Amino acid sequence: MYNFSTEPKDLERLNDREKWYGEFIGAGREIDLRNQDLVGTFRVGRPEHLVAAKLTRNSPKDQFDVHALLDTMYESGIDFDFKEIKKILDCEYTDRYEHFYNGRLNRQAELDHVRGLNQS
Repeated sequence: MYNFSTEPKDLERLNDREKWYGEFIGAGREIDLRNQDLVGTFRVGRPEHLVAAKLTRNSPKDQFDVHALLDTMYESGIDFDFKEIKKILDCEYTDRYEHFYNGRLNRQAELDHVRGLNQS
């Protein structure tokens, strides 16, 4: 999964994209990636913001990316803030948020069931 955002137009499907872009960038955190003697510093956005942006586009690749990211987070025990997604999408994309949220609950139940079978 590779995403690179450089300007507010990358969030063109959100109303008030300038505001959201500033919030997405401001809420990101810097990480250092090392390769031998080289170090690169990158600002990484919150997963919730990446998912919100992908849900506005809603292409098949975006849907796949969202499920892959959330499955990985869930299986790793990393929390995901559904309230943050709802805050971002609520007015413009209520139907997509509801579909997304209900689908995630079902998917988490499936993963828990499979995990239970594997532990037996």
